[in-house]
Amino acid sequence: MTDRLAAEATRWQGGRVARTKRSAAPTLLVGDIGGTNTRLALYDASGERPLSEAVFRSREHASFEEIALPFLVRSDAPHPAVAVLGVAGPIKDHVATVTNLPWRLAERELSRRLKIGRVLLANDLVVGARGCLHIPRGSITPLTEGRPRPKGNHLAVIAAGTGLGEARLIWDGARHLTLPTEGGHTDFAPRSAVEAELWHFLSERHPDHVSYERVLSGDGLGALFDFFTTARAARVPRAIERRLAEGDRNAAISEIGLARAFRPAARAVDLFVEIYGAEAGNLALRELALGGVFVLGNIARHLVTARRELFMKSFLKKGRLAPLLQGVPVAVVTDPLVGVRGALAIARELAAAEEPPARRAPRRS
Repeated sequence: MTDRLAAEATRWQGGRVARTKRSAAPTLLVGDIGGTNTRLALYDASGERPLSEAVFRSREHASFEEIALPFLVRSDAPHPAVAVLGVAGPIKDHVATVTNLPWRLAERELSRRLKIGRVLLANDLVVGARGCLHIPRGSITPLTEGRPRPKGNHLAVIAAGTGLGEARLIWDGARHLTLPTEGGHTDFAPRSAVEAELWHFLSERHPDHVSYERVLSGDGLGALFDFFTTARAARVPRAIERRLAEGDRNAAISEIGLARAFRPAARAVDLFVEIYGAEAGNLALRELALGGVFVLGNIARHLVTARRELFMKSFLKKGRLAPLLQGVPVAVVTDPLVGVRGALAIARELAAAEEPPARRAPRRS
């Protein structure tokens, strides 16, 4: 524990929570923990507005607790009774490991250290998928004529970011069950001679396994750029090299590619979007997601919307099953807080379930 965190924890354990008056309804801590950013927010039980919220750069912190403890200390909101945290990684036996961070989160440890009675860890795409059921209409950019049709249908969710996440929303006849997958780590399957070359290029970097995440992620875009430059002996102008070295390399490749300012970057962006569309179509078939496919994340908001024709062409290129996919709505979710919305919906359900019967509002018939 760092000196700063130790000081915050001492102050917190020294009575900050004890002095806080318990509110009539529980306060909820919700979070979306990714390899790049961690978003935290405190809400009252109504969920209408955040009492406190913040975004942190995940890689700048040694652990989740190093973020959460000071966040709770500095907030003037009542201390939370329930926490739901979406985590970008697999969860087993109530313990989560973040795929692209050296973090380990355990429900019992977090409950004890943060002094929160109920802590639930969920896959980040589970909370993102759940959030898709609660986003405003204006936060969806359709890539097809129709919008996703949640009621009565299965849905699928895919999100390329620091990694590649996939989830399913299964309709059970009354509601959607949100289920996680680790589909982003399935084998990357080349569809063309160029993609076969790409697979060989990536297999030298990752001899143990070339997954879709090695392509469909921020670092995957960087790898595609390397493929079209290094592997194909394309000279990178000094101006481009300087721009790539200035900050976020993968974001710069995206900007240069979209502007068509350097052909290898443009080809990297185009192939990225094509493979993204192909895997989204694979997901739609695997889940029989006839209600629609939601595409989440910052990459989708920038690249997929700009190259939607390439995305949809690959999405639909499924041979005999192409007619089936032609009726599947596809939409990009532009709300960056979709994961927080989903975590909040789950947290409200948990809080209501744990509320004493005398305090619960009567059900409407």
